[in-house]
Amino acid sequence: MNPTALTIDIPQIMEFGLSDTCPQPPRFQGNNRGCYQNPEFDRLYHVASTSLDPTERDNAIIQAQRLINEDVGKIPLAYRADAIAYRKGLVGLGSRWPTMGDTWNVAEWRWE
Repeated sequence: MNPTALTIDIPQIMEFGLSDTCPQPPRFQGNNRGCYQNPEFDRLYHVASTSLDPTERDNAIIQAQRLINEDVGKIPLAYRADAIAYRKGLVGLGSRWPTMGDTWNVAEWRWE
């Protein structure tokens, strides 16, 4: 059990499971405290954090989470929820990637 206060920003939260974040001598620094190592998880993280295709990113995140849960049973204890107030008639606001901010697609907003 490793209760730590990590943000739930995806794919940033996935960094704790990367092979290269396993603590190594001499200072034993790294977020992968259990030293979980899986080349497929590393590959899926790379796709999730670099792909420009949203469907490809989402699929990589889902597959990576499924993989690590089958291997070690990681369960997040908290989720981030945002409430955004806007005026009636404004359309085009979309769901967002956690680190993008509230106005990431402002060019698509319009009044009806």
